[in-house]
Amino acid sequence: MRQVNFGRALAVSGFLALALIYSILWLQTIRDPGLRTGSDFIAFYTAGRIANQFGAAHVYDVSLQQNIQQAQVGFSLAPGQVLLYNHLPYLIPILQLIAVKDYVTSFILWDVLLLALYALTMYLLTKTLDWDAASSVLAFIGGLTFFPAFVSLLNGQDSAFLVLGVALCLYFLARERDLFAGLGLALVTVRPQIAILLVIPFLFKRRKVLIGFGIGASLLAMVSMVMLGLDGTKQFIDFLLLTTNGEWYGIKESAMFNLIGILTRAAPTLNPQMIRLTGWIAYTLAALILGWFAFKASSVQSKHLGMIVIASLFFAPHLHYHDLALLLIPVFAFIGIRKWPFLPLIVSTILLIGFAPELRYWIAYLVMASLALMLFSPEKTQLIQNQFQSLWRKR
Repeated sequence: MRQVNFGRALAVSGFLALALIYSILWLQTIRDPGLRTGSDFIAFYTAGRIANQFGAAHVYDVSLQQNIQQAQVGFSLAPGQVLLYNHLPYLIPILQLIAVKDYVTSFILWDVLLLALYALTMYLLTKTLDWDAASSVLAFIGGLTFFPAFVSLLNGQDSAFLVLGVALCLYFLARERDLFAGLGLALVTVRPQIAILLVIPFLFKRRKVLIGFGIGASLLAMVSMVMLGLDGTKQFIDFLLLTTNGEWYGIKESAMFNLIGILTRAAPTLNPQMIRLTGWIAYTLAALILGWFAFKASSVQSKHLGMIVIASLFFAPHLHYHDLALLLIPVFAFIGIRKWPFLPLIVSTILLIGFAPELRYWIAYLVMASLALMLFSPEKTQLIQNQFQSLWRKR
């Protein structure tokens, strides 16, 4: 009689439970007009509809964004209530394809696309592991059901592009195709503040990655400028200046998981401009420190990018929960060192259980700190695992 692998059976049960929970929450969001129009997707839908009706050059017109969103929510919005599309222009052609007249259909199409991108990301990450099929499938499904990734789908956020960019970089680095790794990394410019930190190691090592990144980022910038034209590009720059002050609706600095969020929650009476200045100074110092470590390092490995991702999640000036999907990178960097195919499921479950408002931030910080320690000292982590296994067998 074939022996049952209880670990894998438990993992399958966990995946099914997550899939059920996610399906219920997603259907609830899609069916509830308040929830679906209150999600971040309305900004992406607005950009796509404006581009379809008036042209891409007018996407960053605040009054047009207000008109589109008012039609969806069914009541008038003050300018400060509009959830602005403050993302980069090169996503606009994709948004034009999914932003059909019906909002719900558009939301579904967008989430299907994002889910496909996450599936591609998991395929690339598991391909870097060189594992047996069963373990690879466990890691793949664990990544695909990663809780912050689901939150990004629920909000209709574009974090899937961000994670895919890093996954492409890791995939091609493992195959020593550095130019392609840099081209993939250019996709991370959907969050420029994170892209800057991730590029730092390649200033000193494997410079073909930096060249590829420069080519990719330049091409994306050229596409954006051609779409927007001169007037549209000026409007885009003015728009960025408007939204980077942190005070527009939807920015919600108190809900961020970075240093700015911590300071805003800890000292709500402190001048917000002072908090932002502190955050930017800390971000600059982090970039310099990472640059120094990169200069001293003998090579660039996946664990280094994993640790930089964790640092970027803490120091990036703008970051919300959906961008914690980037934690997939340090998770897979670690299981590439120590074969723990269940780790994505474990981390996802911890984050889901700790999503309650009073625990949400502390659990996320605990996970980030734990992953950083695991990458920094994988040997000690393995020793702790062996001790737990030994205690479990004695029971």
